[in-house]
Amino acid sequence: MAGFSRWVRPWRVAATTGLVAVAAAGVLTAGGEAGAATPNLRPICNERDFSLPASVGGSVPVPVGLVAADPDLDPVRLVSVFNAGSNIGTVAISNSGASGPGTAALTFTLTSSTPGTVDLLWTVSDGSLTAQCGSFASNVPPPDNG
Repeated sequence: MAGFSRWVRPWRVAATTGLVAVAAAGVLTAGGEAGAATPNLRPICNERDFSLPASVGGSVPVPVGLVAADPDLDPVRLVSVFNAGSNIGTVAISNSGASGPGTAALTFTLTSSTPGTVDLLWTVSDGSLTAQCGSFASNVPPPDNG
């Protein structure tokens, strides 16, 4: 019997040591995941369509801050805008959103009497990640169904 116990003991010790090591690794991994920082989520936004000004030289606000937010609740700022549609006007950032949530806005000014479609592409940022959204408007008359 003494010979058998000598053979079993090293095996048990090795097995027990292995189980303790695996359990310790599991605890360290679980603790590391629990204590890890949550990932930074990208801002989100929806398209915000608008109506063009009635006459050349007229301007309209486009309140894009109402449709932009950050899932992490970080402040969102309007950082850029350009017109990817017809060149019938100008667009500018009138409020970056620095004055509070939901305040970011664009201003579109009609500079041409030529009918066209405007596709404003604007970008919001939470300081580290960005999202690009759009605003659409058109003064092209519908086709004649004669």
